[in-house]
Amino acid sequence: YEQVPKSDIVLYVLINDQIRRSYLTSFDILGNYFLLHYNIKDGELVYQNYSNIFLNFIKALYTYKYLSGKYYDFYLSNKKNAEKISDDVVLYFVKSRENLEKRWGNKIKFYILFYEDEEIQNGDLIREKLEKQGFIVISTNELTDKNLKDKEFTNIFNHPTEAAWDLLAPIIAEKIKEGEE
Repeated sequence: YEQVPKSDIVLYVLINDQIRRSYLTSFDILGNYFLLHYNIKDGELVYQNYSNIFLNFIKALYTYKYLSGKYYDFYLSNKKNAEKISDDVVLYFVKSRENLEKRWGNKIKFYILFYEDEEIQNGDLIREKLEKQGFIVISTNELTDKNLKDKEFTNIFNHPTEAAWDLLAPIIAEKIKEGEE
């Protein structure tokens, strides 16, 4: 909160893998750290503080991280889970907006950019639910017909390059400006 100044507009960039990451405690199976993680309990986000040394030991094991990753790959790709997954994603955004508005003391206009160099699983359902909650969703597919997976637009880590943002940033800024009018 100290690094980001108060604002009335927020833009969040959502990639497909962030949904998977929200269910995991480790991103890298060989990594020696845990991700900031929340569990969902009774419609609330509960911070996982990793205070249980025994559970930390179990969760740090290669086998646990491997099986957990495989389980969530299966869970997320199963269409029967689409409603629950989309509800979980929307809850994260609703709670994030609530926290920002409480912290900053003002209402915010919250934009979510679906960075679709890959299809976002359950993207249509997630978008529908986000828009019902007052979020403004923009898809890169709506902004350009350029292939964002081309070498020009992605680096060796499959992250957007400066060229990708040079292409998208002015278009996104224009969309936000149009929304303000």
